[in-house]
Order: sequence, then structure tokens, then C-alpha cells
Amino acid sequence: MPYSNRSIDMNDFFTPPPRALGHRGNSRDFPENTEIAFRSAIEMGIDVVETDVRLMKDGQVLISHDPDFYRLSGDNRPISSLCISDLEAIDTGYLFSKDGGHSHPFRNKGVKPLLLKDAFQLFPETRFNIDLKDPSESLAMATARIIIDEGAENRVCVASFHHKVLKSFRKSLPSAASSLSRREMVLSLLLYRTGWVPSDVKNKRIKAVQIPEYAGPYRILRPSFFKWCRRNHLALQVWTINDAEKMKELYQEGVDGLFSDIPEDVIRVSRKMIEKPEY
Repeated sequence: MPYSNRSIDMNDFFTPPPRALGHRGNSRDFPENTEIAFRSAIEMGIDVVETDVRLMKDGQVLISHDPDFYRLSGDNRPISSLCISDLEAIDTGYLFSKDGGHSHPFRNKGVKPLLLKDAFQLFPETRFNIDLKDPSESLAMATARIIIDEGAENRVCVASFHHKVLKSFRKSLPSAASSLSRREMVLSLLLYRTGWVPSDVKNKRIKAVQIPEYAGPYRILRPSFFKWCRRNHLALQVWTINDAEKMKELYQEGVDGLFSDIPEDVIRVSRKMIEKPEY
């Protein structure tokens, strides 16, 4: 049965502004990128579920960060070689442990890989930040088709390190929000002081900047970059922050949203910062 989280008046992905973004759902307490991880984060009140997708051999779009399930289940077959009939044999909770491998609370509990279309159907009011992991334009087009079929254009923001893949997605579904690709991000950091703006920011296909706080020793989050994002109506979202004090500092600086593996903390801090700025 589909699960509906708290009702939201959502005109697009950024209305109301997403402050707390759950990295792969509640990936601290549950096997990442699974229905139970998503459900836990949503029940806590997360604003956005962040997830990752890859293309299967039969054209299905599967939720997974890694190119295989070896880290989660011990199965090293590439996702690109799998068909939907192969998923039943994969236990994505098999290796999950919170105590260094002494116990495996979700082993043999029926935790299975999740298709993107099923996630949309299970959580019909949830916003998803979707990272296209494969360097394949076929993944971009397949993801766009699913978003259209599920009527989810207003509740997704799509990201990818792969510039061509993200450009292909934007061409396939120009109404959906996306973030800067890695190439666009590097160029922006090098050139933003000159007033340079990526073309897809100008045409409003790019709505977000999703970045770490640091790139090596270089701190990306500088006042001038904040101003550039504001001037171009870009939401500035930072990943992946798991320390509550650091969350507080970044919200105080003016970051719009934070990705975290600990949804309970990012929800609590974001709400306190909004309701009680002196926190």
C-alpha cells in the first residue's frame, strides 16, 4: 500500500524550501537506498529523500549508489547485467551492521532492491533528489520517462557528475529541476567572480548547487559564492553533514539545505534554526 508522508503544498521541488535532505534515506539505521530506509526518514519528517539510480540490462531504472550490490549483499554482478527477475535473489540488508559486523539485524528479512518507479508509487508525496550514476544517456532518458509516467516532475531534482548525462536529461525533461554537473560546478567556481553563469542557469533548468563544504583544502563556501548563488536564484545545498554543530554553523552562514546520513539530527537542527535563529 502506498505510504503518504505529511501533506505539503508543493508547487515545485523548492516550494516549500527543502532544508533537510536524507542521504540515501535513513542510511545510519537501515540499509541504504531501500524502502525501509526511505520510510524511516519520511516518517521523521525529512524534506527530501536523496537517492541514486542505475540502468539495468532490461531497461529498468534501479535505485543503487554502487555499480553492484557487493557492499550491501556480497553480490558482485554489475547492475547493468541484471534483469528484474534477478532482484528477488538479492538481499540488500545482508551485510548491514551498526556494530562493525558483530550483528546483522536485516539479514534474511526480505530487504530487496527498489525500482525508481516503485519508490514514486510507495511515497507519492515525497520529494526525491535523484543522482544519475551511470555515464549513460540511456539512463537519463529512461529516468525522464519514469518521472513523466509517474507525474513526478514537480517533486524531483536531478543531479549527476556526468555532464552529458545531465544535459541529456534536461533535454528529455526540461520542466524538471536539476543541479549543476561537475563540469558546470568547476567552471562556476573558477569564473563566478567574472559574472559568468552557465547557460542552463540562465534558462532556469538548473535550480540548485549541490556541493561539499571543501574541495581538497579549498573551502568552497565563501561569501562571494553565496552572493553569486543568490543573484542567480540557486539553492545552495551541502553534502554530507553528520555533525550537529557543523549543521548549525552552515545554516547560520546561509546554506539552504543539508544532506545527511542522520535525518533525525538534520531535521531537528534545521527546524530550530528556522523557528529559533538564536539556537
